[in-house]
Amino acid sequence: MGYDVRVTGQRIALTGLALAPALVLLPSPLAGLPLAIGLTGACSAYALLLSLRQSTANSDMARTGTPLLRGAALRSPPVTVPELHHLRAEVSQMLTPAPPHPLQVPPDAHEALRRALSQVIVAWGRPAPSALSRDELVELFILARLLRATPQEAGELAQAFRRPDAILDVRDAVKEQVARRAIFDRGYAAFEATRQLWRQQGQGAEVSLLGLLQALPSPDPDLWHHVVLQHDPKDPDQRAAALWCLRQRSCDRATVALYLSWISADGRLEQAARDGDRSYLDALREIVGTAAQEGYLSQELALSPKAAVAESGAAVAATLKHVSEVTGDARWSLPKGLFVEYDGRAPMPRAHWDVANGALRRAPDLHDYVDLPVQVVV
Repeated sequence: MGYDVRVTGQRIALTGLALAPALVLLPSPLAGLPLAIGLTGACSAYALLLSLRQSTANSDMARTGTPLLRGAALRSPPVTVPELHHLRAEVSQMLTPAPPHPLQVPPDAHEALRRALSQVIVAWGRPAPSALSRDELVELFILARLLRATPQEAGELAQAFRRPDAILDVRDAVKEQVARRAIFDRGYAAFEATRQLWRQQGQGAEVSLLGLLQALPSPDPDLWHHVVLQHDPKDPDQRAAALWCLRQRSCDRATVALYLSWISADGRLEQAARDGDRSYLDALREIVGTAAQEGYLSQELALSPKAAVAESGAAVAATLKHVSEVTGDARWSLPKGLFVEYDGRAPMPRAHWDVANGALRRAPDLHDYVDLPVQVVV
């Protein structure tokens, strides 16, 4: 892989913090993507890597680097370990690169795991996975188990390692890469689906905005956000489309919070109660009920300002109480944890969706759906 395992500690200290922030970040064509982990995790993971390179242990002459596990855990592993030939086969499979993606993308779960394990092997000074001893295979097997474990299991397994803090930082770094890949995959699927709708529109297919949204086979929370922000609540078709977006479990919590804040502030919901607009009230009760059960799991999008809805909880609760009094219906559930600061990522552009006219203005641009460092022709 091009690493000199005999490099001095001083040279590592000078270059490591700048160039190797975590075990999972190896040089690759992905260097242009925003894949760096947080500083704390980077330093802890780097310290672990440095300690592996500066090994002075000599209790196991088959080794070339410091063990990851504590001695007791190595003698009595915290998980069931396969027989040696199965163990070597499993670790080899984890270290086998997947076919390259045609685009420059964040690593998926397999690739993120492979990078983490590969960097440990490099730090140990092993020329290839086939040169690993049984103890080293066991350690990589348990490390892989921890990197893929639930938070509770990971915390328990971490105690078997010499540096639990650093190992958990590596796990956080791997999870971050996998989360970025999930966002990429979802955005790319939305792009492909939108491009197909654009082609159908060019063939003269006539559908409403709601029909277009329902025709998308992949969720697009950025589009849901765009429709909710841009729709005219006085237009029945646009309102129906916005309510459909808000009822999707993939709708971002920031979108839902902003909408509930709006309809509470402008009196729209109370007016619907006075008018007996059951269709609207029933849709809103469903949305509020989902929020009360914390059914909206995505919280990626930022609001501007980030505290735009942070003080809206009391007003929304008062509005819901008044609506139930006007209609005589049972009291509405209250949303949980919805009115907070939202400082996530900026919503991706969806201006090519014409909300007012219920159509696509132009073909989608891939760069509006995923983060790519270079121009890509699709």
